[in-house]
Amino acid sequence: MSFWNRVMVDVLLSSTMLIIACGGDDDDGEDEGDGGGDAPQVYTCFASVVASEIAYVITGDRLDVSADGQSEVWQRVADGDGGRPVYGTWHVGTETTPGVGTVSLDFLVEPAQVSVIADCDFGSVSATARASSSAEITDTTIAILEFDEDTQIVTR
Repeated sequence: MSFWNRVMVDVLLSSTMLIIACGGDDDDGEDEGDGGGDAPQVYTCFASVVASEIAYVITGDRLDVSADGQSEVWQRVADGDGGRPVYGTWHVGTETTPGVGTVSLDFLVEPAQVSVIADCDFGSVSATARASSSAEITDTTIAILEFDEDTQIVTR
């Protein structure tokens, strides 16, 4: 499984597992403040980066990336500042999990740094998780140098 697929799976599984595991925090099913009703639901948004090297080619607003023998195409969301055309925000993909919500994953490339940004929409609540790493960026490769993860928890 490629690095990017692994990140998306981690984001989705984290969201799904917490909803299943935390369907009711309250033993009696009542909230103290409203005199009855459902216990709050807890949702988790997760993003991570791992040390790896990504080869890329830019064609217009497309970023063709390859890592670990896998290839994907990302779309440019926003231009970045700096000296390289790869600087900016690239949309990796959007996944919907029935009963959970939607995760939109973006990859931000800045001078000497990259970030994975997961925007999680759980219906009436949302969260954004951002994991960042220092990076060495050339005209054809991005070397992610560190591991980082971020977890954001929201309730409704």
